[in-house]
Amino acid sequence: MKQYKLPTPPDGAMYTNNTKLLNSIFEALATKTNGMCPCVPSYLHDNEDYRCPCKQAKENKSCKCGIFVWYE
Repeated sequence: MKQYKLPTPPDGAMYTNNTKLLNSIFEALATKTNGMCPCVPSYLHDNEDYRCPCKQAKENKSCKCGIFVWYE
């Protein structure tokens, strides 16, 4: 099995303290989506804008999956 490196939180963000959510998203990133946002349809998984952390999360400081929270 390919080794998966967890995504680095975007600037000004950290992982949520909801460990159940984190574990399920990390598992999806590692085993089902190859690092692409699991909250978008699979047909978008060839677009690097959806690699976790996705472009939307970095630009809007809002993570659709909820694994990142901003502390600013």
